[in-house]
Amino acid sequence: MTIELSLLMPFIIGIIILIIFLSFYLHDSCVVERVGYSCLLNGVNSDKTSEEIVNDFYNEIEGSLLCRWDINFDVSFMGTNAVALVTGRMLPDSQLMFGIISGSVFRYSTKFSVNFLSEAEYIWN
Repeated sequence: MTIELSLLMPFIIGIIILIIFLSFYLHDSCVVERVGYSCLLNGVNSDKTSEEIVNDFYNEIEGSLLCRWDINFDVSFMGTNAVALVTGRMLPDSQLMFGIISGSVFRYSTKFSVNFLSEAEYIWN
């Protein structure tokens, strides 16, 4: 019975560690999307430039993530749309067990846009 457990326990521990890393990834991707979308909305509503929106994003995201990420946040204005593209990959960390594969496996990319109006419009029923 001990031989079977000695073969089974590394597999179980590996699965538990993988679940923990996936929860870190899910947490960080939700934080990046929330911060990116809120910075884009706030920037559009307050007539900020794309550089100011990007700076707000990096200032707000600092210290909010569980893992180390290489994140790129780009904002562009196209007519009445503001489009943000967020890409990133988890950086390898020597203290983590999966540091060798984390940079190649855990990547994140999303694109979202906001429409804005030049003047207030009201909808009447």
